Amino acid sequence: MENNLEKREYPRIFYENIEKPKFMVKKDAFEVVDISQQGIRFINDKRVLLTKHLSGTLSLNNGDSIEIKGLLKWEKDFYFGLSLEELIPSSIIDKEQLFIREHGT
Repeated sequence: MENNLEKREYPRIFYENIEKPKFMVKKDAFEVVDISQQGIRFINDKRVLLTKHLSGTLSLNNGDSIEIKGLLKWEKDFYFGLSLEELIPSSIIDKEQLFIREHGT
């Protein structure tokens, strides 16, 4: 029997039915759909022209903000995948997961 589960090196946080974090690039804010230590997926529904290399501030639901830089790896419809130059520390990911479990926001 074939296993259709996607195998990823880094666990992801999915923001489906909860408030989404923001990724600020200069003056433009994008809703983040999911994050991992290695990258983020965000929505560009305003069709803002983006360069291949992006840097900005990721503001998480738990109140933490971190500066991130990365390379746009793919886009489909309004969704964009950004592969980060440096990993988001696991402590930040863990803190965000705990906040979501406790507050459901």
